[in-house]
Amino acid sequence: MNASTENTVSIDDRAIQLRFHGPTNYRGSRIIASGFVTFTALSGGKPTRLTYSWDDALDSKENYIAAAQAWIDENLHSESEYVAGYRLKSQAIRYGKDTLMSWEVTFKADK
Repeated sequence: MNASTENTVSIDDRAIQLRFHGPTNYRGSRIIASGFVTFTALSGGKPTRLTYSWDDALDSKENYIAAAQAWIDENLHSESEYVAGYRLKSQAIRYGKDTLMSWEVTFKADK
């Protein structure tokens, strides 16, 4: 297999939990994105959180996608000899007040 070819492999469909928080007297509307990065090299295996300010120029779905992508960009930015990158999957699941989105790892092909 050619080393420049990339294969996409899903690992346990990792989830990002997204929750909308309405405006207060001090802060505007926002989405809290949180997840658990199990790769010790990336976060030490600790829960990670990101606050994404609501963008009125986007619709609701686009805001959730942007928040999840911002979480990925903030927490899963490490590339290596084997990992080509990370990307958001298009599926979303509503669970109570939360929206769950998943991400996948893109691996470089074996040499």
